[in-house]
Amino acid sequence: MSTAIKPEARDLDADLAICEAATRGPWMWTWNGLCLSPEGAVDSGDYVAWLQHSEGPNDEDRKFIADARAGWPYAIRRSQEAEQENDKLRDEINLLQEQLKQHRSHCFD
Repeated sequence: MSTAIKPEARDLDADLAICEAATRGPWMWTWNGLCLSPEGAVDSGDYVAWLQHSEGPNDEDRKFIADARAGWPYAIRRSQEAEQENDKLRDEINLLQEQLKQHRSHCFD
């Protein structure tokens, strides 16, 4: 028996709205904060977040935070598209099963 706690289902539309409401990216980390990184710019743009911490986030955390701006909306959209395709395929399977059932019933009449 598994004791793992099942995570609550997320509202992907709400999550996507949160992503889209955030400051447009791309984002990048500078030595002291998270900045906008306009395409082709040498210098960073306006700050999205500024971090004052004795050691600051590690490299993995900085990459995650900066890449999440583009990555999460993309992943959410892909998930929603996959769910729509899954629903479509389930409907097709149900239709085909019903047609097969009708076909079989006519064979034995």
